[in-house]
Amino acid sequence: MKNRAKIINAICLKLIDKILLPVFREFPFFVLFLVGISVMPIRFIPSHLHYFYWERIYNFFILDFPRAGVIAYAFTLWVYYTRSKLIKIGGYVLASILFTVCIFLHLVFNKTLQPDIITLIAETNSNESSEFISTFLCTKGGALTVFFLLLYIGIIIVLEKYKERIYQGIQLFRYKTGLNVLVVAFLICGIFQLKFYKEITSVETIDDLPVDYGGYDSFTSLFYSLYSIRLVHLEMKHAVVVTKSIPVKTQVSDKDTLNLVYVIGESYIRSHSQLYGYGLPTTPYLSEENKKGNLFVFDNVVSPFNQTSLTMKNTFCSNSLRNHEKWSDYPYFPAIFKKAGYQVYFWDVQKDDSIQALFEFSLNSFVYNKELMQEAYSQVSKNHFQYDNQAVVDFAKETRLSASHNLVIFHLMGQHMDPGKRYPHTKEFEKFTSRDIRGDKPYLTDSKRQFIAEYDNATRYNDYVLKHIIDLFRDKNTVLVYFSDHGEEVYDYRDSYGRVDFDNQHIKEGVKYQYEVPFMIWCSNPFMEKNPQIIHDIKRALHRPFKTDEICQILFHLAQLKTAYYRKKQDLLSPDYLPYERVLGNGINYDRVR
Repeated sequence: MKNRAKIINAICLKLIDKILLPVFREFPFFVLFLVGISVMPIRFIPSHLHYFYWERIYNFFILDFPRAGVIAYAFTLWVYYTRSKLIKIGGYVLASILFTVCIFLHLVFNKTLQPDIITLIAETNSNESSEFISTFLCTKGGALTVFFLLLYIGIIIVLEKYKERIYQGIQLFRYKTGLNVLVVAFLICGIFQLKFYKEITSVETIDDLPVDYGGYDSFTSLFYSLYSIRLVHLEMKHAVVVTKSIPVKTQVSDKDTLNLVYVIGESYIRSHSQLYGYGLPTTPYLSEENKKGNLFVFDNVVSPFNQTSLTMKNTFCSNSLRNHEKWSDYPYFPAIFKKAGYQVYFWDVQKDDSIQALFEFSLNSFVYNKELMQEAYSQVSKNHFQYDNQAVVDFAKETRLSASHNLVIFHLMGQHMDPGKRYPHTKEFEKFTSRDIRGDKPYLTDSKRQFIAEYDNATRYNDYVLKHIIDLFRDKNTVLVYFSDHGEEVYDYRDSYGRVDFDNQHIKEGVKYQYEVPFMIWCSNPFMEKNPQIIHDIKRALHRPFKTDEICQILFHLAQLKTAYYRKKQDLLSPDYLPYERVLGNGINYDRVR
């Protein structure tokens, strides 16, 4: 009996030795690949917005780290049995890239590798990429990222140099048997966590993907993100089919001519607008239109998301998030207008043709889908623009509004980061400097005050651009709708800019600056004279709560469009409008925390 036990024990030990031989033979690769994809160090590096949770510790040590261990083991087996230096170098490169990206995202944005990050990278053109690098690489987080990458590479070189000594040291380790058992138990725990891959690949829609995952194993996060993007691509194909099936009975009810102008801003902090009480004159032209009675300013409007892609999809399609409707199940509203007889013009400052061939899943591949373009647009901009007003000038030059009904869409760059690059640096537009920025917050250095001043200059330039658009239509029967896709932060209540995640202590401030958006309607004198009832409807709705995913209902109202997709209870201007508690895309109930 004892001999049998000894034999079984010896067999088990030999089996364990064989299983772990690749790990110990390629110990530097196993450990450094594991560290690289689990990004263990950065979870405990304080950032300016890092908050420590016990849940994070559990997710890391029980879920993410063991799963990353199995992945590292699989790559180590590949390296060990192929004996290929090229494969080993490729493994180190992959781990280094994931390590660097995740450290950068954590230190600069307090984010991990997620689908929205991959999508954002895909939707960023070459100019935005260079601006992004120049803006963030020179920050403290960017510098630390470079430091940790160089340190990581240095450790790889040193450990690979002494790989044989490390192996011999492990073989002579006094408690090697205990080490073997510990590593095997670690890998077994990781094998159980691989079930997450089955959960990911078993779903068919983006809404069915598991949401509550650790996300600190960057290899798994990358897989999750890429699979999510695949599902989004399928959704977009479905959305095009839905749009092409718009009923023919959609029609214009108004016999008169009408120009409906739809302007989408970018990264506009509502509280930095003079129209909403900001202390600096950032909107002189619009303020004058407001005094004359042509501009109507709404003061209780939020965006459903703080991300351009999600906001655009849910505002361009005729779905409603209050009813939990998916954007891809409802038609693209410009196509509804075209079906009704409108000429539809789309001038987009954020367009970049180089993206289309590479990333069919992106927002651009949706709004510029070839089939959809035939259904939705009469003419689109062909040029690229450095500044928003160049697009307005180009529109005036390239178009002739000969039809009786026109829908004109401008998608502006607005105040998108870096705001200092959103306006010409001439005397006319360099209105504010760091000396104009008040406040006694301790983190407000001169350079940060200058950054805020540049944001306010970009806001003032946006005001100039809107004036130019208005001037094109001032004497015509025209109504213009303007809103921003989301807000932003520029050191308003904390030492942060952009749309960095906020914690529970700053929910109220976070939603204020990132989700509250300016929303306004401008009416020409001819339109006001011909449509007194609509003007009455607008005035009555100025203080009603609204979320911009239902904005197409307002457009249907203003155009008096007869369509099966009009729903009066979701139309802010309708007397039958039904207010409701607005839940944002991050799950926060805005009306309960404001």
